[in-house]
Amino acid sequence: MRKLLVIFLIGLCSAGFGCMGGSPGAKTPRHLTAGERQAEAGMQWYARGCYERALEHFLRAHELFVAADQQAAATRALNNMANAYRALGDPQTAGALYTEAAVGFLDQGDNSGRALAMANNASVMLDIDRPQEAQALLDQAQALLGPADKTARAAVSMTRAVMASRAEDQDTALALYNEALADTAPDDEAGRAAIFYGQGKAMLAQKKSREALARFLTARDLDGKLGNTKALADDLLGAAMAQEDMGNAREALSLYKRAAFAYTMAEKQDQANQTLAKVNELAEKTGQPATIPNLFVEKYLSGKAYEYPCRR
Repeated sequence: MRKLLVIFLIGLCSAGFGCMGGSPGAKTPRHLTAGERQAEAGMQWYARGCYERALEHFLRAHELFVAADQQAAATRALNNMANAYRALGDPQTAGALYTEAAVGFLDQGDNSGRALAMANNASVMLDIDRPQEAQALLDQAQALLGPADKTARAAVSMTRAVMASRAEDQDTALALYNEALADTAPDDEAGRAAIFYGQGKAMLAQKKSREALARFLTARDLDGKLGNTKALADDLLGAAMAQEDMGNAREALSLYKRAAFAYTMAEKQDQANQTLAKVNELAEKTGQPATIPNLFVEKYLSGKAYEYPCRR
């Protein structure tokens, strides 16, 4: 199952940051809004799980921001670039960028942005198995938070939830996920999907399979709406595991098939093959056919699909 990505990008038009513009009749020079357009494109690709495409736009945005000396926007771009690098499996670069973003936010007197960058960096520390450093970053971030800093507070709560879950303290993890959910905006579908997925994993670890299934399916609905095929595959895989835990082999097989297809379209070869192995195992156990999943997974992984989501 997937490494839980704490998806907290910083949008240019989010609360507290504002947008370029000016008075209704004023026309902002195009070069001063070019970075915003690239950043927005990057955020759209990121929400779909297309991290390489997102990174290209975040890099372009940063270049345009520094060229125009838009320092606040450049700092936000660093945080978003770091998220993309982390998602692509480069924690070293991600950590360096989060650290630089935190310094930039400090220089600008932006405690909310600084806390968010530090919470995101704590996630990197967890990725590379340095929990004590993650804890220190989260404590520092927590101390910076004010009542209105909901996005940063959600990031802190969610990262603490991941830590608790890894320590097999699932009750604490679920309580922290609930805190994160309360601070996550209703229209933040990516953030909410990540939280529901995390709740599903914690419940699955507690053998609360029925409750876990509901969380995974809720995450699937949100990720499907976003067009995030990789996350959708993870949600389906979690749902399949929950059904299998409940002894529902046929239902589990159907979900494993769907997850295998989604992984192939997301071009995740290892996950597709691992999930296909489960398809074949359950197909043999239930006497159900698995010829078509094997044929299509092989076809899609060989690059013969017409509609890979991250290439469109």
